[in-house]
Amino acid sequence: MTPQPETPQPKAPQLQATGATFLSYDPLDIARVHAFLDTHGASLGEMRTVGVTLDDPIARAHDEQHILDEIARRYVADAQLTLVLVGQRTWTRRFVDWEVAAAASNGCAILAVPLHPITPPVPARLQLLAESGGATIATHPPTSTAELTAWIEAARCPRAGRLTSTPRAMRTPLMQRDAVPQTP
Repeated sequence: MTPQPETPQPKAPQLQATGATFLSYDPLDIARVHAFLDTHGASLGEMRTVGVTLDDPIARAHDEQHILDEIARRYVADAQLTLVLVGQRTWTRRFVDWEVAAAASNGCAILAVPLHPITPPVPARLQLLAESGGATIATHPPTSTAELTAWIEAARCPRAGRLTSTPRAMRTPLMQRDAVPQTP
């Protein structure tokens, strides 16, 4: 019997960009983040998945410009995209706020993608950036890697008038501690 040639498996769509993708997320969502990366990670290219942690000296800093400069230098300096993976409590996390602010001040494209079918709230700074054209917020988790790739390309595409003035989002002080969600 003659061996049959292997049928090539379709590859996940690859982004045609150079530069890294920086992932910002709430560590409490790590299981969903891993599931997201298992499904879509191959299409993201080079990734940085660890940002500011409690052990990081930046976590104890008070000078906002120093915080932004250090996050930009360490994590988003050569990233073309900051992908914010939004879970139920992401909006409460100061480190996500800091990473979004550093990405925006560094000119990095920002895309927020929910990890849950019911779209949770996004961090306030991210919402303000989206309103001023400085970020894109997906309304649902991606149904396919092709859909995610299209969102990323759209977020990276320069839009006319994008951040033509200093948006309110960048004049808003950095969160100094994690917010506490209100219970009904």
